[in-house]
Amino acid sequence: MNGNHAAAAIGFPPEQVFKTLVARGTKRGIMVFCIPVCCELDLKKAAKAAGDKKVELVAMKELLP
Repeated sequence: MNGNHAAAAIGFPPEQVFKTLVARGTKRGIMVFCIPVCCELDLKKAAKAAGDKKVELVAMKELLP
């Protein structure tokens, strides 16, 4: 189930339901972003906002342990 389906299932607009994304920056390390399920994280903008050169999403298999 994706975020838009989850929002519809609970009766909320997608703009009011959030997903949590974990990313790693080259300088800053681990970062957490909460964004609406209807949006995508722009990694270049995220890096700029964090004062980092590059940001990439952390793989789910790294998060679970």
